[in-house]
Amino acid sequence: MLFYNGGHLFPLYFELRYIRNRERISPFVTGNSGLLINTTDFKGGSKIFVSGGGGIRFKINNQLAANFGTGIFLQKGKDGSRDSFINLKIGLIYKPK
Repeated sequence: MLFYNGGHLFPLYFELRYIRNRERISPFVTGNSGLLINTTDFKGGSKIFVSGGGGIRFKINNQLAANFGTGIFLQKGKDGSRDSFINLKIGLIYKPK
């Protein structure tokens, strides 16, 4: 959920990620795009977006890994407004047995 200009945007998107190898430290590239749905003004406040970037995946053990990445995020509204951001992402991946 994104809190943006006093409104709430709910992302609905598709993500594609390519990891070069499955070693302890693995570089990756990622891309995603989709909709940012405005919960208070669906028709006029919703946006489309596209984002791309890359990063590093650190394997901690067979079930746990950490991701660090950066990229650019572009969005466009129905009214012609456009915004772009540089983003930083930090996350954990847990794979149950």
